[in-house]
Amino acid sequence: MEDPNFPVTLTVGGSGQTYKFSAFPKEMHANQSFILTATIQKEGGSAYDLSSASATLYVSGWKNTISPVTLVGGVIVSNTITFTVPKDLIPESLGGLPLRNPGNSVFYFIVEDTDSILQFFQPVNVLDTNYTLSGDVDSSPNVITPDKNDLGTVIQVNLNTPPGAPTFEDAYIVGTSPTGDWVGQNNDLAVYNGSSWVFYDTVEGNFVYDSNTSQQQIFNGTTWGATAAITYSDGESINDNNGNELLQFGVVGSAVNEVKITNAATGNGPIIAPAGETNIDLNVNATGTGVIKLGSNLDLNGNTLLSGLLGAPLDTNSHQVNLSKGADVASAGALTLGTDGNYFDITGTTTITSIATLGIGTQVTLHFDGALTLTHHATDLILPSGANITTAAGDIATFYEYASGDWRCESYTRADGTPLAGGGGGSGSSQNIIIDGQFNHWTKATSQSTDGYGSADMILTDFGDGAGTLTRKTATIGQTDAPGNPKYYAEFDITSSSTTAPRLEQRLKDVAKNSGQDITISFYAKVDAGTIDVTPSIVQDFGSGGSPSSNVTTSNGNVTLTTTLEKHSVTISVPSVSGKTIGTDVETDHIRYRLLFPVSDTYTVDLYNFRVDAGDTALDEPWLSDVEEGNRIVNYFKYIVGPYIATMRIDGSAARVINLDYPTMARDPSISWSSDSNFSGTPTFSVITKNYARSTSSSSAAGSSATLTNIEIDSRY
Repeated sequence: MEDPNFPVTLTVGGSGQTYKFSAFPKEMHANQSFILTATIQKEGGSAYDLSSASATLYVSGWKNTISPVTLVGGVIVSNTITFTVPKDLIPESLGGLPLRNPGNSVFYFIVEDTDSILQFFQPVNVLDTNYTLSGDVDSSPNVITPDKNDLGTVIQVNLNTPPGAPTFEDAYIVGTSPTGDWVGQNNDLAVYNGSSWVFYDTVEGNFVYDSNTSQQQIFNGTTWGATAAITYSDGESINDNNGNELLQFGVVGSAVNEVKITNAATGNGPIIAPAGETNIDLNVNATGTGVIKLGSNLDLNGNTLLSGLLGAPLDTNSHQVNLSKGADVASAGALTLGTDGNYFDITGTTTITSIATLGIGTQVTLHFDGALTLTHHATDLILPSGANITTAAGDIATFYEYASGDWRCESYTRADGTPLAGGGGGSGSSQNIIIDGQFNHWTKATSQSTDGYGSADMILTDFGDGAGTLTRKTATIGQTDAPGNPKYYAEFDITSSSTTAPRLEQRLKDVAKNSGQDITISFYAKVDAGTIDVTPSIVQDFGSGGSPSSNVTTSNGNVTLTTTLEKHSVTISVPSVSGKTIGTDVETDHIRYRLLFPVSDTYTVDLYNFRVDAGDTALDEPWLSDVEEGNRIVNYFKYIVGPYIATMRIDGSAARVINLDYPTMARDPSISWSSDSNFSGTPTFSVITKNYARSTSSSSAAGSSATLTNIEIDSRY
């Protein structure tokens, strides 16, 4: 006789991977013989490599109620494993276990080699060889006691006459006066297995879903009927199919209020609400330090729902929240705000250094009635400018408590509309005037030992009459001494002392920039040994041509570098250019922001976060992205690496280069390159503008490709 074959295809890897298979029927006899053919494939259907693997098939009782038994090893051909199980290998003892959903036993096979292992399984209900669970040898129907109250869905409850043409797995609850094959099975669950009826004894508490009446029916020990109220004791629960608690109940004496859950028709959401007495709260509590989290799109409907939290009703038409005015608060070193609102007038002129805790997450708005000082602190009182703020009557600030007793000013608006010191507007933000102050863009090289532009795209280096090296270094990941998480810093190494001051500087167009205003030059730096003095300064260069005014150099003292990385800043009042004369050569005027280093000494300086901010405050942010800084740099410098195939047009018998296009520059640039090919002589550009250059140089042959290599388009000063 031929053994039944159970084929299955399993996918390993990817989103479709599964380790549970469905090859066997839901029920199998103990000691049955069969063949299991498992084909293993990758996601997409290609064969899974089993060339060095072995496979073994096992069976065990549910949750090891009967220890695993080795059945057979598998025969592997390509990516298919065949397990041939003869009769009398499946233990009879498995048939003594109560039936379960999904099964009282688990068949599983393991595929492994020296490095990898895979395991696949299927739960199955194993019956003893006589179709019974008690070892009887008569031919009476198999009677099984379920181990769960939920008996699933049935076609009908309280049916007495068996249906004439049942199909596989049809299920019914037998009535109290059964006939035919159902005689003697009063109130039992009858399931058709394809050839005969299998009966399940029922006990009090069993329940089913009756698809005939669309109701849940429960057995009270005597009769089946529509579900009545289910009672639970304190601490009892409803569990999932793994026995884990889904919902636990708590009970109080003489309860009159409860939770009501109401379903809803299409397009409407179900309702969870209190029921019982009128005007009853619905309490939702977290435990310990946990919090209650609500999803997005929260719609709070009702004008008093949050009044206890906000101090004011919600506007149910516009969904706006009004601030709640608390009592005025007198200024103090440690400012103590009330709990009677979230908007306060601050009176007096006492300097404020901290704000007492109101609870993490609290947001308050302060209206200042006069002049006082808010003192910046790195954790206790973080101000947007990173420096102290002098208030004025009518100024408004918003603060957020991000840690206990630690507050951050989210916004500051002056009554007269002027920007916060630092030039950034209401929030105190400001774009760094220096381009690429975090040293991300060093297109040509990461080090130089000659004067001029050589490595950093926008930093001009001058070693004086000494010697040294400027090198870009990678910052330590996670360091916190220099804020803003810079990737790089500049190392300025003076190896031979100079009699003139070595310097680093950036030159930007427009000598009138910040004319008559304050600017603040800041940076983070340290020296390798001892201390040195560095002088931040500016030079206003009025250009060339005609009779321009002489350069004006302005500084405001030195800063002292130590071996500790620290922030240094100097505020400089930029002289007005009123009455000055700018040179007639177009766009040659500019301003230089420079750092002057000591003479007659050798040292190594690490330089981070070079900034120039409008105003009298040294800011630590914001920083533009690499792409945004790159867009600023191309106004001054563009480096086209590698061969550039020049554009040609036919002019008589020779081809001529016509255009080299590039982004619009700060002024007409100079153009240079490292090498060229297929030109008749050295190419020249007869027309150079801010965004293109034109050459009249002939190529060596009509139609040939002329190339320029490593082109520098440079409008830097």
